[in-house]
Amino acid sequence: MSYAQPKIMYCCEIWGLHPRYNAKRDALLSGISRHLRQLVGVPNCVPLALLADTLQIRPADHHWCVRAVNFWCKLWARPSNDFWRQVAVDSWHDSFQHGIRNFAAGIVDYYNYLHLPVHTPHTAQYVPVHPPQAVLDRLEIRTAATFASLEPDPRTCLDRPLLCTYARYFRKPVGNSAPPLYMLPLAPKSCRTLFRFMVGCHGLPVHAGRLARPPVPRAQRYCSHCGPPSVGDERHMIFECAALQHLRAAKPLLFDSPVLTVAQFVWQPKRFAVARFILDGLAILVPAVD
Repeated sequence: MSYAQPKIMYCCEIWGLHPRYNAKRDALLSGISRHLRQLVGVPNCVPLALLADTLQIRPADHHWCVRAVNFWCKLWARPSNDFWRQVAVDSWHDSFQHGIRNFAAGIVDYYNYLHLPVHTPHTAQYVPVHPPQAVLDRLEIRTAATFASLEPDPRTCLDRPLLCTYARYFRKPVGNSAPPLYMLPLAPKSCRTLFRFMVGCHGLPVHAGRLARPPVPRAQRYCSHCGPPSVGDERHMIFECAALQHLRAAKPLLFDSPVLTVAQFVWQPKRFAVARFILDGLAILVPAVD
């Protein structure tokens, strides 16, 4: 990624928001998403928003847009008689007065997308300039809203179940300073398994049934050890599956109150013990997990 980043950011101040490059940006973002999924070993069904949040990175298109906005602000901060500032003035006037879809139009479109004010007063003399930090703040709000709008229970969720499961079970709680399980100093294979567990690609029945053709209804993705009506999902594995009762008995402190939810279990301070329980549990329930 350190090699690819300078290439995918090159001159994005110019093309990052220009309407002329919309299709090319979409194609580039699609390629980046595909390669990122290949790099971490997950299928295309894993949403990019989920991957970016799990890896604690900002999507490439966010970088492009912030740098383009920063460039726009720097142009308007230059002296009034500066050549490049005059280029920005001409771009704004062409967009506002003649409806030309140029660089300034892309900036305004993006401000509108983020609900940043651009229409009051909306005259050729008024130029909307919002600092990059305002854009970052709005992007954070939109990201938070994406997760907040999901249903509260992954077991009954009908819309975006994979994203819902991650948000309710594995997303890092606000104020929690613990490292994600996959970032613990463990063997690479173990870190990969823990990462895949957090993004729902673990081989448990709830995952295997999603990949089956035709897909198995979620309510029928039964645990291979417990059978109906127990759905073999992450919560069942951690708290309910009879096949792992000996692991729970060996680590009783992991299940002391107030550990009542999957999120509380996953993000408790006993990081290595949590990781070991998940790895041992997957080895029993999904022997072929990699």
